Amino acid sequence: MTSLTLPSSITSIGSSAFSGCVGLTSVSFPESIVSINENLFSGCTKLASVTLPDNVISFGYRAFPSDCKLYVKKGTKSLLALWKANGYTPYDKSTNKEILPPSLNVAQTTQTTAMVKIENMYDGYTYLYNGEKTDKNEFKYTKLKPESTQNLTLK
Repeated sequence: MTSLTLPSSITSIGSSAFSGCVGLTSVSFPESIVSINENLFSGCTKLASVTLPDNVISFGYRAFPSDCKLYVKKGTKSLLALWKANGYTPYDKSTNKEILPPSLNVAQTTQTTAMVKIENMYDGYTYLYNGEKTDKNEFKYTKLKPESTQNLTLK
């Protein structure tokens, strides 16, 4: 088997389902997939890249060969799930470039405010803190508490 097209009726694929299919070179996932389990394509040495559907919320350990590029759209559940899963590097579908996770760095602080800079952030989202809109590069916090940094939400 060299090509695999999964039916739109499935939402999850069992562990090691296609493990060892050494001739497999392409896989087509339906948008209905939300879970990809461990070792799904382990040993599929010719599988060089995969384009993932937008709504995958979990990736199992070693689901894909280590040198397989995983392509996603920015701003999707699949991208966030790849950042959370250990050992995966997401690539942008449209640019073929690696998507680095965002990082927060405190640029300036006072007793009551902190200016925080976001690096490696992609366009297309509005960031909110305490209901106040900010741009993608800087946040101005009032009465910042350490646990508040965990309450940033993407809208």
